Amino acid sequence: MVSDYRRLLTAHSTDHQRRPNWRFATAVGYLNTFIDFERLPEPRLQTEASDIDRFRGLLKQLGNPQQQYKIIHVVGTKGKGSTSALIASCLQRAGYKVGLYTSPHLITVRERIEINGRPISRTRFAHIMATIKDSFEASQREKSLAFRTVFELLTAAGFVAFAEEGVEIAVVEAGLGAKLDATIVVDPLLTVVTPIGLDHTTVLGNTVTLIASDKAHAIKSMGRAISAPQSTEAKIELEARAEKMGAALRFAPGAIEFQIKHEDLNGSKVIGLNEPYQGMAFTLPLAGGFQLTNLSTALGAITWLRELGINVSDSAIKSGVAHVRWPGRFQTVAEKPPIILDGAHNTIAIRALVEAVELLLPAREMVVVFSAIHGKPVVEMLREIGQFANHIIVAPLRFPKGYSTEELLEAAETAGVRVEAASGIPQAIELAKTALPESGALLITGSLYLIGEALRHLKGLPPPANNGGIDPAI
Repeated sequence: MVSDYRRLLTAHSTDHQRRPNWRFATAVGYLNTFIDFERLPEPRLQTEASDIDRFRGLLKQLGNPQQQYKIIHVVGTKGKGSTSALIASCLQRAGYKVGLYTSPHLITVRERIEINGRPISRTRFAHIMATIKDSFEASQREKSLAFRTVFELLTAAGFVAFAEEGVEIAVVEAGLGAKLDATIVVDPLLTVVTPIGLDHTTVLGNTVTLIASDKAHAIKSMGRAISAPQSTEAKIELEARAEKMGAALRFAPGAIEFQIKHEDLNGSKVIGLNEPYQGMAFTLPLAGGFQLTNLSTALGAITWLRELGINVSDSAIKSGVAHVRWPGRFQTVAEKPPIILDGAHNTIAIRALVEAVELLLPAREMVVVFSAIHGKPVVEMLREIGQFANHIIVAPLRFPKGYSTEELLEAAETAGVRVEAASGIPQAIELAKTALPESGALLITGSLYLIGEALRHLKGLPPPANNGGIDPAI
């Protein structure tokens, strides 16, 4: 299989060299010609099993790169990215060459495809997109193989990048749900399920049971799955799927697995309470008590991988946890006064954020900049934020699915929360700074797209495109 893939890579490389090399901007321009469901209204996200079959056809055309390395597949509602990053960091510290595929990105699309903690280069991204274009044009000759979406293209690009770079293990985060998500094509060594709650209800269903039923499809026949602690409804669905597929299913203890020794805006120092990590001290640089559940799930995954022959020492685990990076999740970008970015984008995440704020920033006057995209429970989110915020500023995103100013004001009125409106995110941040007392704190939250736009402003980068297209300059 590997030799066949290398032969196919050589053929693609030869074809690619016959024409001028693509620049990064050209590759992104090509990518932006496809349907991007991340920026379209969610009701249009309905898809069919035949779409996954078409995507499998494209991957076959590319030599099935996703079959060239071991895969850990991560699904869930909250904490997927953090859990994925923790697992990848521990494996990297153990000496493996590790790929990490996540979504969405904050600033550059290259963030979605990392190898050993670094986004792939502009040159590599352009080369891979050119390779995919060759295969896509070939697949268009057979209607049954055609595919259409930016997420599928990027997923294929991640798989190809990992194969070309000789990755040994890839951690692959699902995009939306699992049953019809492009990442469902993988045959994972291990499936990881983070906490499941209400999100993307127009697509996945309006109950936890329906959503969990969809995400449970990530559990494959005779496979293995480790889950975070779940609600009764979600647990029932996961257990039913595991039994149906003859798969082994375990549940991690969650935050109760640790004794907290110290916690602040820079993260936590905790002691493990359970075997095989009983008495082991961890330094977790991801702030917020909710990250302890992600850490527990990640450690459960690593434990199982060790049982399967993946050599990860205790020292590699401790180092991996201590060196994990996951921007935009309770990230402190300034300290006097604190400015915190958190991409909480559903009710379950906002509630965890409220707990973190009450614990880590007690008695602080809180100024909040908030925005969100359509399909999110914005009224409930604002109601939760209203529990601790002294001053809330809302503003529209430069993104097609973003709520308008009028919609945000209407949602705030329904939630019974007083807010102030700004014309855009940069203006909202500057307004918040002027309203922020010396003893206060600024929190920017409600969407990862908001966090990306805020980071651009704080770093002095140009704003994102109004149409939500991927930036060809970064």
